[in-house]
Amino acid sequence: MTLKSYILIIISILIILSNPSYALHPEQEQAMCRNDHLSHNQAAQRNAWDVYCKHISPRTYRYNLYADNGDIRYKLYYSTYYNPEDPTQPFSIPTHYKASCDRHEFTARVVCRSAMIEGPIPGPDQIHVSYPYAYVTDDNNTKFKK
Repeated sequence: MTLKSYILIIISILIILSNPSYALHPEQEQAMCRNDHLSHNQAAQRNAWDVYCKHISPRTYRYNLYADNGDIRYKLYYSTYYNPEDPTQPFSIPTHYKASCDRHEFTARVVCRSAMIEGPIPGPDQIHVSYPYAYVTDDNNTKFKK
């Protein structure tokens, strides 16, 4: 190995060590999800906030709400955020899509699952996507925001 190779390896190691990234332990992730457990409707609103604020893409938004067959998920995926420097620091994340988009230093994300949907599961003909959120209708064509 040449001197240039040794220097390159040393520089690479120093860069890796100088940029510590904090990966949460699975138990910490589970605790964060328990502390920020959302109902089905709240998770839909959190996803709407995430996509409205451009924290997630429209594609991720659709994945979080809809199964592969197009039906709304029984349990939604949603994001909760933490400060990578101090993951124990609490952060109240909005559940309304028009809330402030500022996350401050809470930039790291954990994906959680919502509570089970309450009531009958809407059929494909009852789901209407209205960016940035979806709503469903019942048999009387009454709208329910999701």
